Amino acid sequence: MSLVSRYRLSFLSAWLAVDARTRAQVSPRQMAGIVGRLGQARAVQEWLQPWLVAVLSRRERLGWTLHPPVWRGRLAGQMAEALTREPFGVGELDRWQTGWMRYLLEGELARLVWLLEAPCVALGCAGWERWEGVGWALAGSLARVGQVARALEEREGVWVGQGGTQAALEAVWRRLTRAQGPGVAAGQ
Repeated sequence: MSLVSRYRLSFLSAWLAVDARTRAQVSPRQMAGIVGRLGQARAVQEWLQPWLVAVLSRRERLGWTLHPPVWRGRLAGQMAEALTREPFGVGELDRWQTGWMRYLLEGELARLVWLLEAPCVALGCAGWERWEGVGWALAGSLARVGQVARALEEREGVWVGQGGTQAALEAVWRRLTRAQGPGVAAGQ
């Protein structure tokens, strides 16, 4: 796992564990839609931690992590959009069919890995300290993963870590590492 992604993952774990009042004192700028979902983001982070470490480590060994020289044009615009994504609105996921929700979950998981690997130069939000933007972007990404996973769980009648969620983890693993690898089993 690259030094950048290792640092970000450690930062994320610590940042999500901080008491909400303390976080508000240290980071007065907040993304309103995410504040109420920080508990969910922390639970998803704990659930995904082994998978994230494995996929980031594998990508580092393969030399596939993102590097500043490739950070131009369209990718910079996509990063700016990814940094300000809010959780899904109430009922927004209800209109998605199950197959599309799995596809959406795969996209959110890949975005999470992308945010963990992104060069520091790409993670600025206007008017924010860099670490604030990174913290809120990662929390928002985790919240979105949790929302889609929960919606799939409710729709398929299986617990998170099985069914569509497990299939999405395996598909993203293959896409990001081009290899068969570990998923995240329920209860890990």
